[in-house]
Amino acid sequence: MKTPRSALLITAATMLAFLSSTICSQTPPEIPMPVGTPAEAEVRFAALGDAGTGGGSQQRLADRLAEVQRMSHFEIVIFLGDNVYPSGSPSGFEDKFLRPYAPLLLAGVEFRGAIGNHDARDRYGVLLQQMVFGAGPLPYYSFTEGEGLVEFFGLDTTKLSDPEDDIAARLQVAWLDKKLAASDAEWQIAFMHHPLYSSSKKHGEGSGDMDELLRVRNLLEPVFVRNGLEISLSGHDHVYERTKPIKGIQYFISGAGGKLREDNLQRDTPYFAAGYDTERSFVLVSVMPDSVSFWSINEAGTVVDSGTIRKGCGDDDAGSVIRLCAGSERDL
Repeated sequence: MKTPRSALLITAATMLAFLSSTICSQTPPEIPMPVGTPAEAEVRFAALGDAGTGGGSQQRLADRLAEVQRMSHFEIVIFLGDNVYPSGSPSGFEDKFLRPYAPLLLAGVEFRGAIGNHDARDRYGVLLQQMVFGAGPLPYYSFTEGEGLVEFFGLDTTKLSDPEDDIAARLQVAWLDKKLAASDAEWQIAFMHHPLYSSSKKHGEGSGDMDELLRVRNLLEPVFVRNGLEISLSGHDHVYERTKPIKGIQYFISGAGGKLREDNLQRDTPYFAAGYDTERSFVLVSVMPDSVSFWSINEAGTVVDSGTIRKGCGDDDAGSVIRLCAGSERDL
């Protein structure tokens, strides 16, 4: 006996409704992107890593970044390392850095950044990037924006990841510990090239580079936790990833600014929360006194992840709110 067509349609509709509710319950609702001039007590910035290929993909994402800047008026762009492939040479700086991001420079956007492992292969390229990013004589530095609203800490994880450069690593960590302890900014954000946590197959959990990842983690995480750092941004893996809060810290990877590793995320690691490895992307961030909101945006202009980060252990928030609550059941 055949099932009536009307019954099949009802069953299909019921299944579709169930699937839709299930998907919606697992995906945080998108929050509106900022438009126009930032508020008086607000800092907006964008971040992307592993961008400096000089190819068409980098240019397309750079064009999208400039378009978002015209809309959102973000004031800073942070480059998360490997800014000039393959070796950081000054000879590639025009085509792989200046030309793609010239519209941002002309709009008055402040450029900051970290040195990546590819950049570090050319000492004069490193010095050039330190000059462009306002780092000074060392490849790690800090700066404050928004009249004390947020302090940024730019780190050189290429030095930290090298076991043969232990003295330089210890000096940098001691500097960071001192600077973080002295910071009275409302928010502290670190940016660097190598991630402390990554679900990527290439450099992340279970990969052949676990020793490198663990070395950076073991050096930095105790300092981050002890001093109450809230957010860490990195590149190195050519994907976007947001972890669950770990010991009160929210970690992001935004390493698909020019290069991309498709289907590289392992979504079953203990700390994976959200990710995107289909297209190149960057992150837009809005820092307010009581919250930090973020949007991961792909080269088509689609928001692929978004949310709002708040401090403390409140339990009355919407699904898009992430609480930094060390020791809670929502924190690893």
